[in-house]
Amino acid sequence: MRKLGLACGLAGLTLLGACATTDEGGWTGAGEPFGQAETTCRQEAQRAPASAQKGAFEECMARAGWRRL
Repeated sequence: MRKLGLACGLAGLTLLGACATTDEGGWTGAGEPFGQAETTCRQEAQRAPASAQKGAFEECMARAGWRRL
C-alpha cells in the first residue's frame, strides 16, 4: 500500500512539473517547447506581409502557448 501511495505522489509531482511555466527571454508560457515554437512561428511570420510579421509572430506564439511578458 505504501508503494502505491508513493507512486501516486510521484506521478502527481511529475504532472505538476509538466505544467510549470517558464520564462524565455521576455516570453512566458507552458506550451510546446520554446525553441520549437519560435522556429515555427518565425517561418510562419515570414510568409506574412512585412508590416504584419510582428503581429503574425506573436499570434503564432500565443497559439503555441507563449506570450510576451
